[in-house]
Amino acid sequence: MPLSPLIPVASVSLVEEAEPALPVSDLVRKIHDGVIAADSLSAQVRQSCVEHLSLEGFSTEDIADLLHISSRTVRRDRLAIRQHNALTPTLELGDELLGEYQAHTLASIRRLIRQCNDPNHPPYARLWAEEAIGRLYHQFIKLVHNIKFIKDGSARINELEKERKSKLPKSPMEEQLEKLMNRRGR
Repeated sequence: MPLSPLIPVASVSLVEEAEPALPVSDLVRKIHDGVIAADSLSAQVRQSCVEHLSLEGFSTEDIADLLHISSRTVRRDRLAIRQHNALTPTLELGDELLGEYQAHTLASIRRLIRQCNDPNHPPYARLWAEEAIGRLYHQFIKLVHNIKFIKDGSARINELEKERKSKLPKSPMEEQLEKLMNRRGR
């Protein structure tokens, strides 16, 4: 019985419309039992079976044995699944993820601040919470810096210095030095 090339994620519909959609777990069981031939599956149906078994925690070799396919095919299907489900990196996605991370960081810091201010907590716990607040801020700033969301302090200082110098009139000595540099460059 050939399978339909178009399937929903959770179930597989056989070509005959009289039969209801077949859940992926039942399809895998039928393939393993030999009721359905694995080579009769379309690539999309096979990939949905590989995805289901991967999410269930099966290894590549286990999936290959269950579906009667090679482990190389399983690896190729997993790669196709990852590519299909991958997010496209955009600035908006980066901003959204960073905002989400910032919200989680601030929520953690608020909980730690409550712990610091609670007189019912022992002093060592309040000190630990204060230290944890500093670590959280440091980790957040380090992450934001590593993903180049904020500029390095030295780069900002250099930009400000260039901006300041461009606004100031040049001294006579700077003008002479610039003329000499231009002559040497010619």
